[in-house]
Amino acid sequence: MVLCVSNITWITGGYADDGTSLEPRPELVLTDGWYLIRAQVDAPLARAVKRGILRIGRKLGVAGAYVRISVNPGTSGELMNNNQLSSEKKDPAEPLEAFHSVKLIISGNSTHLAPWHAKLGFSPGPCISTLHSLTPDGGIVAAMDVVVVKAHPIAYIAFSLDENGVQTREGPMNASEEAAAHERWKKRWEIEMSKLRIEFEKKWNRYEGYLQRLERRAGVDEFRPSQDGSNFPLDVIENIYDELEDPAQAKTVLADLGKFECGSLARYIRNRLEKEKERAGDDLANEVKHVCPPRNVRNFRIIVVQDARTQRRSGHRKALLNVWDVLNLSFSEGTSPGSFEIGQRFMASTKLISASDPDFVSLGHELEANSPKLVDGP
Repeated sequence: MVLCVSNITWITGGYADDGTSLEPRPELVLTDGWYLIRAQVDAPLARAVKRGILRIGRKLGVAGAYVRISVNPGTSGELMNNNQLSSEKKDPAEPLEAFHSVKLIISGNSTHLAPWHAKLGFSPGPCISTLHSLTPDGGIVAAMDVVVVKAHPIAYIAFSLDENGVQTREGPMNASEEAAAHERWKKRWEIEMSKLRIEFEKKWNRYEGYLQRLERRAGVDEFRPSQDGSNFPLDVIENIYDELEDPAQAKTVLADLGKFECGSLARYIRNRLEKEKERAGDDLANEVKHVCPPRNVRNFRIIVVQDARTQRRSGHRKALLNVWDVLNLSFSEGTSPGSFEIGQRFMASTKLISASDPDFVSLGHELEANSPKLVDGP
């Protein structure tokens, strides 16, 4: 949308999270020609105000903005700390009554100067950010129109948690390295699963041995379940079953049981074994997760892009675009997932900007596979 700067006020006072005093910073009052709204700006926009580039009467193309609502609004220009600001409030408010309680949060990377003749209000298309206008501290990039210059191979990163719960990662890896890492994990998983299966079978065999002894002592053919219904409640039988967990004392526990106790315990063990064997697959899968956790692998691809369209400057600046989960992308039938071709044009958005070389920007780390939209082919 296109908004006009109606006023600029300076906020003084306040403290940062580390306790240091905050420098005076500008706050804009924007209008769509009908209503006014205050706008909180970031560092690049504040610098533009100080340099006189952003001043009263200038029109701005804004994208990716969001509204922040104050629970305890103050007067215009009054500083509000983070505890007073909330976006949880959902109740609608009249525009004329919400001036002191609502702020529009805008970022430098998604805001640009609009021409004097631009129509105020919502635009028919998105406000496009160009690479030469991006800054490291300029926040999100709502929309870019870029063309692919080069595509690097698909890479992989495996994330895992160590014994202290700290996330570690392995990689980046190429396709062959990832296949080898997956094969190593698969072999370890099979070994651990085999160990657990042997432990389960040992336990079942041990309890089946108890079951045979109990049935022989109880005379299971003549044993009637109703005979022990009131004498041996379920919790008593469960306690006896728990005592059998220790093989060393199982012989003594079984020797002290009477005929009807043996019959009740035999029936309980038989039912318990049947249920455990039915859910053995799920139990084994849950157990093996603790000793050999499933791999958390994400794929990505870095492509080199440049502006597909510019306004006043030629598009010589290039950027590295990091596309996560690229194997989920397929732009046309017959193409392999995650493939990019030189000359393809995309409408893309990203969340994080980092830069070191003024002529080469890295847009990365947060561009998801569902962000790019193919505009045109090569």
